[in-house]
Amino acid sequence: MKRSNKPLTIQLKKTLGCISLLCGSLLSGVANSDEAANLEITPSELNTAIKQISRNIRDIYVIEDDGKKMADYIVERHAAGTYQGLDARAFADKLTADMVDISNDLHMYMRYDPESASSPAPQRRMNEEDMNEAEREEMRQFQSMMRQRALDKNYGAMNFQWLPNNVAVIHISQWFELALLKSNLDSMMTLAEDADAIIFDTRSNPGGSPDGIRYLQGHFLDKEIEMMEFRNRVDNQVMNSPSMMDIDGEKRVGVPMYILVDSNCASACEDFAMTTKDNGFGTVVGEQTAGAGFMNRYVPIIDTFNLSISFAGAFSIASGNNWQGVGVTPDVNVIAPDALDTAYKLILQDKLKNATEDRERQGLQKRINWLEEKLAAKPVISLENYAGTYRGTSDDDRTVSVEGRYLKLTGGRRPVYFKPVAAGIFEQTPHANMRVSFDLKGDKIASLKLHRAQGEALSFPRI
Repeated sequence: MKRSNKPLTIQLKKTLGCISLLCGSLLSGVANSDEAANLEITPSELNTAIKQISRNIRDIYVIEDDGKKMADYIVERHAAGTYQGLDARAFADKLTADMVDISNDLHMYMRYDPESASSPAPQRRMNEEDMNEAEREEMRQFQSMMRQRALDKNYGAMNFQWLPNNVAVIHISQWFELALLKSNLDSMMTLAEDADAIIFDTRSNPGGSPDGIRYLQGHFLDKEIEMMEFRNRVDNQVMNSPSMMDIDGEKRVGVPMYILVDSNCASACEDFAMTTKDNGFGTVVGEQTAGAGFMNRYVPIIDTFNLSISFAGAFSIASGNNWQGVGVTPDVNVIAPDALDTAYKLILQDKLKNATEDRERQGLQKRINWLEEKLAAKPVISLENYAGTYRGTSDDDRTVSVEGRYLKLTGGRRPVYFKPVAAGIFEQTPHANMRVSFDLKGDKIASLKLHRAQGEALSFPRI
């Protein structure tokens, strides 16, 4: 392979256009019912879609032989009638499940998103100087649309929290490209200038662009480090990704850094955890991450879907490791909802070791005791009655289990934890985007209802 010594962010913009802007936004599946007046797929459209999907997977997938097997499998499933009669959303979900089943690659998915799929595909518009004026205007409109989607998440820097004893918590919900993330991230790092330790909450962060990661890591380093190597099948290149040392604001070299992760921390989120851990300037707390270790690009399918295809492998230069299919193992393994309190306790314990005044030591010990009692607390209500399997559609069952003080819902795309908020009602934790409620028939639980923040409600009868 040819090796490129250019920073990854520059190299990627030349080879992939605006892919980094797409990464996180499309993972969320943003199309809503108002945009989807007609979800029907005609037999002709389905045939064309399958041809486009299989061809692109064969041509692009990072491991050539695996790409051929996956494409052949999809064609076989289509010939067997697996995708017949499904509407656009159901087809995208079913195809995603099939691709993940055969590849164990979480970057292989398809989303119903006609708004962006019908816009110019960024990977086909390499450099702005090569575009005509009409193409530039289309690209500006596309970028404006994606920027608005990023704005809905405050460009990834969701919120800032200050904990007693000078501990800052910064929640990064998504790694949008640095041009979007930088201003808000700089503001939060300014708020954290006097912090004795900083916790970055990346639980359920689906990934995105690596340039924001390298910029943030540069705050904690006194010299440039080559963090990640991307091996690209399509362009037959190796691209390196070094930390960025030219930052705005104060350097935080030596300040303890903690990263919170869970099983939904994927792709670039895992890059942040692995490269920080491997280079020894941060502690990772939480659950094993998702294991989405390839880099993806997007291909529009019949101007209706965006197909994500892995085209490059990511490797930590410090360890040589790749997290594809296995995830990143945290330094401290705890269930996701308890990760923040656990990291906070570890910080206070370190401060206690260095405290010299009795009053300070007593205050730290009291707060540590309070956190330990909280982490060891039993649920306020019995949760066992809610455990079980609930029937979905298209092999989409949900399973509820008890994990400490929480209910854990598995099935669908990712596991989610819920905490009780009222009788029969539970709210997603640590970040409240969903609720579940349970309907009774007599004195027995008859069904589970999943409520999303966008207003959707899905019902699953108990098996």
